[in-house]
Amino acid sequence: MTKRTGDARFPRTEYKTSQYCVAYLDFLGGTDIILHDDQNKHLNIINMIFEDALFEAKMLVKDIFVKIFSDNILLALPTDKGERAQKIEKLITLVSNFVQQAADNDYLIRGAITEGDFFHNDIIVYGKALVEAVGMEEKYAILPKSYC
Repeated sequence: MTKRTGDARFPRTEYKTSQYCVAYLDFLGGTDIILHDDQNKHLNIINMIFEDALFEAKMLVKDIFVKIFSDNILLALPTDKGERAQKIEKLITLVSNFVQQAADNDYLIRGAITEGDFFHNDIIVYGKALVEAVGMEEKYAILPKSYC
């Protein structure tokens, strides 16, 4: 285990959160899907859905941050640098398209979208907006509703 001593105990970074619109999405039943995917069928389908979502996100919005972990996807757009309403609209469009594509492949998605303080780099995602989105997904998005 590495133990920092002396001046190395103190961070040399000065990271700060800024305003983002954050979408946190989760495959409904993802844990069960993963635990019973002996032939890797679902892995490959979910990967295809994520690849398409990532491609679309990068085409539609240049400054979007995307983080994919297991059966979750995090999309975040900075809203503190102008065009706030347009960016939120684009994020909602991306989420809608992602949910539709997952449904087309017989998967249901639940999630939440928030706006607030957020930070990301190659190592960490952090902030109140993320905590709120995850909390809302867990508390309020218990079951997806069908309006068909």
